[in-house]
Amino acid sequence: MKRLSCLLLTLASITVLAAWGIPRSHTSAGWQPAARTAAGGGGGTVGRRGGTRTIPPPYDELGRYAPIQGSRIELKDVNAANSASIADIAEEAEGEDVESRPERPISPQQEALLQEQAKHLRPSSQVQQMGRASAKDFFLGSNLKVQPLVDAMDGSQVCRTPTGAPCNVVPPDTQMAAGRNHLVAVANVAIQIFDKSGHLLSGPTVFRDFFAGVPGCSPRYFDPNVVYDEAADRFVIGIDVRGEGYCVAASATGDPTGAWNRYFIPIVTSPDFFDFPQAGVGRDGIYVGGTNFLADGTTTGPAFAIRKAELYAGTPITVVTGTLGAENVPQPANLHGFRQGTWPRFGPHYFITDDVFDGRTYGIWAWNNPFGGGQLTKLGTIDLNAATGVVAGLPPNIPQNGGNDLSPNDWRSMDLEYRRK
Repeated sequence: MKRLSCLLLTLASITVLAAWGIPRSHTSAGWQPAARTAAGGGGGTVGRRGGTRTIPPPYDELGRYAPIQGSRIELKDVNAANSASIADIAEEAEGEDVESRPERPISPQQEALLQEQAKHLRPSSQVQQMGRASAKDFFLGSNLKVQPLVDAMDGSQVCRTPTGAPCNVVPPDTQMAAGRNHLVAVANVAIQIFDKSGHLLSGPTVFRDFFAGVPGCSPRYFDPNVVYDEAADRFVIGIDVRGEGYCVAASATGDPTGAWNRYFIPIVTSPDFFDFPQAGVGRDGIYVGGTNFLADGTTTGPAFAIRKAELYAGTPITVVTGTLGAENVPQPANLHGFRQGTWPRFGPHYFITDDVFDGRTYGIWAWNNPFGGGQLTKLGTIDLNAATGVVAGLPPNIPQNGGNDLSPNDWRSMDLEYRRK
């Protein structure tokens, strides 16, 4: 049955209306299925056009891991044991240099040209005019006064170089999630927790301490994410580790300063590289999308579903994996509206992909009942230019007061907010 739903793609703050649903089958493992052969183009060839190749799991199989054991920690115990320490970055540095990230889709020269072209796009009648001041004046606050709620962590608080100087992790990859009473902030190396008034309650806690003792979760860490589950009143934190797996933790209650359940999900082995995982809250699970850069030079977009009831209880977790073909950084939806009665009660979980990297063409995927054998299926594409009347341009850098310009990233989606109409 088709349903009208609202997908909010945080790329240019564009709301897209879509409608859909669908299914398939699987097997995989911790890893159990044998490699299979796929013919022709599309997702079955992991980014290759034509021909036949053998695909080793987990890259192109819908599959189920063996149950993954976890462990529980009390955050106060971590902070008490490590209150005097600051992580030493040394050679195995946390984070990644922005110029060395393997998923960069275009060259810096192409990016600069597209940004310059975007500055000359004609204003759209579909966009509300904020005033006559220049964009720089607006972002620096002459039209809009913004008072920061929290002063989050910096390099001097969480890490140091071998010489003892504060570290400089580029890019910082900051995220924050708001719960009923708490704000949880993550950056490339650490976690911090505040109350809703901005008072610091816990941290910074470095990830190497937070995940200490979890098999597989040894440094180096980068690309963290944090989400809040409105239905269950739980926070979930995940982070890439060594480009080989995903370390994930869920608060045992609605209080993130208390106990956390922690797990490691293996994904690839070197020289393959797993990059930039992004998490979203679903009805039945926590969904994750990322990019696998394979040793043969191809890429694929893996997706994961983690059964959240087990994650929150601290029992062994069920993890199922699928693929979104050769897509780069697929973004899972993040559900909202539980208290407002707009939380979806049934139906698949959605992902969005950038498809052709032009700022207007995005793919919509549905994963129906992943824990019962359902398949990830591409439902179609959305043309944002046609849907919104706004011509897509690569976002230019954003000036800030007293610092370097902020990079707005590019056309890849960084967030997908979902609630039922």
